[in-house]
Amino acid sequence: MKPPIPVRCIAAAVIAAIIACVSRTDSTKVSGSADTIRTLPAATSGDSAPVPVLASGESTSVLALAPGGSAQASQKPTVRLVDYVVPGIMEDPVAKIEITTGRGVDTLPGLTTVFDPIVTDDGLIHGLAMVPTRMGENGYDYDPLTKKLTVFPLPSEVNGFFHETELSSDAKYVAYVAHVQSGQTWAVVRSWPSMAVVAQTSPSEGYPSDVSFDEIKWQSPNHFRISYRINSGSSIVVEGDPRSGRIKVDTVSTPQN
Repeated sequence: MKPPIPVRCIAAAVIAAIIACVSRTDSTKVSGSADTIRTLPAATSGDSAPVPVLASGESTSVLALAPGGSAQASQKPTVRLVDYVVPGIMEDPVAKIEITTGRGVDTLPGLTTVFDPIVTDDGLIHGLAMVPTRMGENGYDYDPLTKKLTVFPLPSEVNGFFHETELSSDAKYVAYVAHVQSGQTWAVVRSWPSMAVVAQTSPSEGYPSDVSFDEIKWQSPNHFRISYRINSGSSIVVEGDPRSGRIKVDTVSTPQN
């Protein structure tokens, strides 16, 4: 008959087995800051690579696999105009541009506008910036993830005073009614942000008025409609596709004021 195994030996054997089991389990660390590191089991043959799960307060611009296996996309930023100010006598208010993301609230430095910005599906923000005289002087593109702000000049014939400028919903084109000091006016569509002309009408003598009769509407990213009044009192109506550059131009009668 074999002598009984001491209790100490049994405990040692159990501890050794546990250590051996743990040593066979690989782990992979997800890169990140010290307080966001996750330890996930390594993928075995045929499994997909582990996906980091974000803690409360973290944000990302890519898809992450949340607990339970559902894919969640990061939310697009939201924008609004805030802190309206009147830059001078006989001038209308302009506003700052406030951006809200998963990281907090930010304001674009040094830019004011009366135009609502466009937020595209990639999370970038685009719009028209104003100078104190209410003219649309600059365009801007902003990446809230990297906080990179790109500002570029708009053509001199862009007149933001009457708001006759509209970006397409995908921010690939800008349509406006041009006005110059000589009194001429015409419709223009340009690519954004290169400002290359993709469609325009011939200049006409503009209608003399302190009130704007110009209308611009993007019916879709592929279709615009622009109308403006000329000196005769009639209106020029332009419709077209910015990608092909094809446009249809009509002259229609308008009621006299």
